[in-house]
Amino acid sequence: SEMILNGGLRAGVNVILHTHDHAFVVGEDDGKLGAVFQTTAGAWEEHFDKVVDGPINESLLMAAAIGYAMKKGAIALPGMQFADYVMNAFHWLLYMSRKAWMSGGKRELNIFLRLLANPFGGGANYHSTAMEGFLMHLPDMTVLAPSNAWDAYGMYLTGAEYPRPKIVLEQKKINRGFQMS
Repeated sequence: SEMILNGGLRAGVNVILHTHDHAFVVGEDDGKLGAVFQTTAGAWEEHFDKVVDGPINESLLMAAAIGYAMKKGAIALPGMQFADYVMNAFHWLLYMSRKAWMSGGKRELNIFLRLLANPFGGGANYHSTAMEGFLMHLPDMTVLAPSNAWDAYGMYLTGAEYPRPKIVLEQKKINRGFQMS
């Protein structure tokens, strides 16, 4: 059977948690519930010390992730329920991108900000905004938008070795196996 995007995302996060002693997942419902679309399902049970259910407070999630990622060799994987909420952490996104950019590559900030993106399934006003155009213009920020499970898996494995800030836009429509036309 063919793996869907969700499976590639989950597999990539799990490999990072298994292979990096200082990897840390924190997000809205990322722990016990396994995230809105189940991209961290099972991680809490297997890596209880590395996976935390964060509050619905995007600014706090980003601040904690940035602080953690400043430790050499650390990988932070904060997750927000939907990309729309990233604006609540605007200050921290700018801080993170400037900190990395202004250091000329000397400051490590190995962060994967995980966001469910794009309209799908009647998400209404606060769950359907396409944020790609805004996010792609932050300095020294790598924006990833995998289109299939293998892309997602490979992006996590490669990105774990790239100590710069990254945003992973998990496309809602294809996350659960819908084919793009």
